[in-house]
Amino acid sequence: MGSFKLAAHELHVTPAAVGQQVKALEARLGVQLFERLHKQLILTAAGQAYLPGVSEGFRHIAEATSQLKPAGAVLLQLGVHGSFDLRRLDLAAFRSAHAEIGLRVLHPANRLLGDA
Repeated sequence: MGSFKLAAHELHVTPAAVGQQVKALEARLGVQLFERLHKQLILTAAGQAYLPGVSEGFRHIAEATSQLKPAGAVLLQLGVHGSFDLRRLDLAAFRSAHAEIGLRVLHPANRLLGDA
């Protein structure tokens, strides 16, 4: 039992955006993955069968990604106010001057704006 709220928080998007992506996935697969009840979600039998393989796939992706990062690599996450003009940050200059630092800029509209 759950909701898309936690997934949305981790992905820096809105719960509605997660819901739309899940609906699109269900349409593409031709299978309903979640039973949508009042304020809760429950995996269907198809969702339960799909989960282990998908989880394993994401684990492989995470491991492969972590192997690409140099040892001791630093990731800087920067949250900015919605009214902040991102052009003021000059992200390209920061990235070229500090190539050893990964930069992720988070916007309060819950969108991931940049990754390096």
